[in-house]
Amino acid sequence: MMSTQNSPTASVSTADVEKLDNERNLESENSEPLEKAKEKQTLAGAVGAIAKFLSNSHNKYVFNTAVVLVVFDIILHAAGTYFVYKNYQPHYDPASGDEYCNRTTYLLAFWILTFQYTLLGFFILLAGCYKLMSGDFKKQ
Repeated sequence: MMSTQNSPTASVSTADVEKLDNERNLESENSEPLEKAKEKQTLAGAVGAIAKFLSNSHNKYVFNTAVVLVVFDIILHAAGTYFVYKNYQPHYDPASGDEYCNRTTYLLAFWILTFQYTLLGFFILLAGCYKLMSGDFKKQ
């Protein structure tokens, strides 16, 4: 009779299974759909910082370059927003393969974008109210 406790294949197969599970988790984290959005948002932040630095210049060509960078920043922000909202409530289970998304990363991106757009709407509303009431504040 052969004992399974002393069998080297039983301990190797358990280690192999754990190793394969770890590799599968790493692969699914690297292939998550929002990985591209995260890279675009990082690039957008860098482009925005460069544009803000260049916008203080009095040189016409440098200022025009800053304007182009701001437009590029807006496009990248819109693309990141598209990826985040397109995948609303993704699969948080690592076993779901390509559909997998890290819960913390996704929810952080989702709520930051939602907060940004809420503030944008609020400031547009305030600007509209100010514009409508600007005649009421003038001294007579």
